[in-house]
Amino acid sequence: MNLIKTYFTRQLANRGYPTDDINYSLNYCQGDGMAFYGDIDEEALIRLADTLMKGTEKAAVKRAIDKGATVTIDRNNCATHYSHYNTMTVIAEACFGEELTDFEWASFQSFEQALEEDIKATSKSLEADGYAIVDAGSQYGALADKKRTFNTARFTLIIEELEDEDFSLEYWDDSLIDETIQAFIDKKQRYFTLKVSVVARDDETVLGESYLGGCTQSNESPSKNYNGYLPQMVSEAIRESRDFIESISLAA
Repeated sequence: MNLIKTYFTRQLANRGYPTDDINYSLNYCQGDGMAFYGDIDEEALIRLADTLMKGTEKAAVKRAIDKGATVTIDRNNCATHYSHYNTMTVIAEACFGEELTDFEWASFQSFEQALEEDIKATSKSLEADGYAIVDAGSQYGALADKKRTFNTARFTLIIEELEDEDFSLEYWDDSLIDETIQAFIDKKQRYFTLKVSVVARDDETVLGESYLGGCTQSNESPSKNYNGYLPQMVSEAIRESRDFIESISLAA
C-alpha cells in the first residue's frame, strides 16, 4: 500500500468510515480530490452518533441503529469521472429491522445530514493532507535544490535526492507511522531515494552509481551524511566507477 493510501486508510478507520473503496487523484487538476465509499458498520455508526449528535436525538439514533437502521456512502452522478468531496452521497435506510418510531426516524435523518457534512469535511481535510504528503516527496516541493556536487580534476561526485514513487511505511513499527506521516504534512520531514553518482567531467559519462530508497530526512536538522549511509554509498559508486574504467581499459 502506498504512502497516501496508507494515510487515508488509517485516518478513515480512526473516524469510523469505510476503507475498502478509497479513490483519489492529487495532480492539481480540476476534479481532483479523494472520496470513500461503502457501508458504515454498526459499531462505527454508534461512534459517529456519539461524535455528531446530542441529547435525545443521539439516544434516538442509537436506538435506530440497534433496531437495524443502516448507512451507506455511495457514488453519485459526479463520480463517473471524478473522486472528491462532492462525489459521495449518504443513504440512510431502516427497511429490514424493527420499525422505528417517528422521532427515531426523524433523528436518524438528522444524523444522515450530519454525516453528509462530516464526510465532505473529512474528504476536504484528507485531500489537503494528501497534497502536503505529495509535496514532501516532490522534486517541485521539498526535494527542490536537494543536489550537491563535488569536482576533482577528472570527475564529478553528485549527491541528490530523487522522488521515491515506491516509498512505503508497510514494514515500519506501527507506533511510528502516524508520527512520520504527520511530520511530512507539517513540512518537518521529507522522503526520497538517495542517489550518489560519479560522472566523467570531460564527456559526462556516468561511471558509477549507488541508490538507497525509502529515505527520510528532517527539514529542521538535516544530517549531511544521511545518518551514516552516505559514506558507504560514495564508496560503492567509486568502486563501480573504478570497475567501469578498468573494463574499458581491458577492452581497449
